[in-house]
Parts: sequence; C-alpha cells; structure tokens
Amino acid sequence: MPGGGAVLTSDHWSVTQPDAYLNVVRVDDDGRPLWQHQTVGAGVAFVSDMAVSPDGHVVVVGRFAKKDDQDERHAVQLSDSCQLEVATDTSRQ
Repeated sequence: MPGGGAVLTSDHWSVTQPDAYLNVVRVDDDGRPLWQHQTVGAGVAFVSDMAVSPDGHVVVVGRFAKKDDQDERHAVQLSDSCQLEVATDTSRQ
C-alpha cells in the first residue's frame, strides 16, 4: 500500500447461515486495522481478485454463487480512506 500497511481480503460463508460476506480490511505497518468494508449477499462468497492503485484506491472483485445458478458478481472500488467510490453488480440472469 502507498504509505505503508497492507490490504487483506477474505470471504466467509456458512451452510447454516443465509448470508455470505466479502471483506476488505486495511491494516497499518503494525497490523492494526485502519478500516474495513464488507459486502453482504446470499450464497457462497468468493473473492476473485484485488488490485491497489498508486494513489491507494483498492479494487476488489468477487461473487456470490447461488443454488439457483444466478450468481451475483461484484466489483468494489474503495478510496485510501475506505470511501466507497464504485460498486458494480454484474449479475447474470
């Protein structure tokens, strides 16, 4: 990350819970969380890819796979201060 620290992504889902989560967390050089963003959806969550721009913007793409075969695909762009700048749902019908 520009200015130090790191960005971590994770996905979480459970067979006993209806919601799944795509998580993005920025931590400082000592591992302390600076901010977190979470996208919630139904199905099984997968973080597919992540990129960080030179100015600190974070782009994360992922999807929620559903039993009805209508996956939700998401792209999220966050500023260096965790301001949501772009959120795109590219679901297949």
